[in-house]
Amino acid sequence: MAFKLHTIGGFKAVKNDPTTVADVALLQGHAIILDKQAGKSKLPVLAEAKGKELHVVANIDDQPSLFAKEDVEVAKDAHVRAFRLADLQGLEVELGGKALADEARVKGDKLVADVTGKWKKAADVTGYALYLEVTALNTLAGKGVIAIVRGA
Repeated sequence: MAFKLHTIGGFKAVKNDPTTVADVALLQGHAIILDKQAGKSKLPVLAEAKGKELHVVANIDDQPSLFAKEDVEVAKDAHVRAFRLADLQGLEVELGGKALADEARVKGDKLVADVTGKWKKAADVTGYALYLEVTALNTLAGKGVIAIVRGA
């Protein structure tokens, strides 16, 4: 899976919202905003990407085959299982390479949500309410990371 909580405590802390459908095709690990009035999960505009209401696509593979998929795609108009990122402050998450915008990553990088739903490196996180701080690299869905969710 391209996004998962690193500890059992994460599951106890996070709000899981399965009530919206994808406005566009999404990938597990994408940063999204929930529009509860319209019933849609949407990619964030810049102001929303900097805000506290970011969610992360955390769908599971509900149609498994013989071979497990590293990336779970969520088709347009399919239900989205969204985890509220603010609930995970101080906890580690694992994020797959396909949900990350930049290939070259090192421990200590700070990642912020992009308007494409991917996570990109940022030299300065000023103005972002939430960001991810890379604590380790892994091979999850390509070149993935383990990161702590931080609040600015």
